[in-house]
Amino acid sequence: MFKKVDIFKSVDISSLVFFRIVFGLCVFGEMMGLFVYYHLTKDTFDPEAFHFTYYLLHWVKPLDSPYIEIIFLIGIVASLCISLGKYYRFACFTSFLVLLYGFSMEKALYLNHGYLLIVLCLFMTFYPSHRNFSLDLRKNPSIYASQIPAFYIYLLCFMMGVVYFYGGIAKLNSDWLQAQPLKIWLGYKKDYFLIGPLIAKEATAWFMSYGGLLFDLSISFLLVFRKTRKLGLILFISFHFMNLLVFQIGAFPWLSAALSLLFFPPDLPKKWINWLCIKFPRLAKWKDNYLYSISTLPKDPLVLSPIRKKGISLVLTLIVSFNLLFPLRHHLFEGDVKWTEEGHRYSWRMMLRGKRGAGSFIIKSDQLPEKGRVEVPGLYL
Repeated sequence: MFKKVDIFKSVDISSLVFFRIVFGLCVFGEMMGLFVYYHLTKDTFDPEAFHFTYYLLHWVKPLDSPYIEIIFLIGIVASLCISLGKYYRFACFTSFLVLLYGFSMEKALYLNHGYLLIVLCLFMTFYPSHRNFSLDLRKNPSIYASQIPAFYIYLLCFMMGVVYFYGGIAKLNSDWLQAQPLKIWLGYKKDYFLIGPLIAKEATAWFMSYGGLLFDLSISFLLVFRKTRKLGLILFISFHFMNLLVFQIGAFPWLSAALSLLFFPPDLPKKWINWLCIKFPRLAKWKDNYLYSISTLPKDPLVLSPIRKKGISLVLTLIVSFNLLFPLRHHLFEGDVKWTEEGHRYSWRMMLRGKRGAGSFIIKSDQLPEKGRVEVPGLYL
């Protein structure tokens, strides 16, 4: 029998604070990728170039310099403010807007973890993650809280579970079960230093296909139950270490690692700090100074009135229902989602396919002595 879960019980805030710090760094990495790699290096956001747009977002266009650089720099600063807990809620919402803008300018850049970061930025705007170990707390001690309602943790764990489980469901197709597309992708990695010959073997593609499928379908359940939690963490580290060696998937492994630790007891970061303080006495002194600075602050958890609890329960029900149903919308459309792509995005259909296209156009004009041909380079989607 399952025990009734009290989503409003008070739990230690430490794990949420730890997640805030890591999350801010992940957003920082994503901002730097958009700015340095895609904008400065690849010139992806050239206002004069052609851009694939999202439905209803065709009006979102790259701005001219220096405005687009200013927007990205604001996002970079905001992401660091999330980790530091400085102007926390404003920083989260600003990061949400900048990521959404960068995400919306070019449909060809769609990545599931980019979409996940945008969603979590919006969620974290309403989280009390700055109420402990933050610069906001130093400025306004009245916001201090040592405990929070458990639903803040549960919602983040639920989001991680949705991402992986639906990612596993999407892999239950004939291509993936025949080790495609990994047979193709891993063949491109044969020149990698040391590991190239190994990962290019067909057996590796089969192992990673079925291993990835089983991992996606089971990892959330392994982490939920205390007896299998450590096994889940070991598998999690092994899975993402392999992905880091083979694929370039940005901040997703680090974000997922931070989310996976939320399944453990909420005071786990405190235990880490206590262990480090034993090993490093200087750190123990810093800890003592911090504890002394907050020793006079109230230790009461955040208190929610019955009306607020009902409102929060309704909002959580809507969020959970949406995230469970929206990834299944492709069943409402005619045709195979792998070809039509109706309902492919925002549904955690990860690592399923790659597309490369090329085209040419013949230009005819009365002002030109002869027709010309314009080649369009291949585009990887």
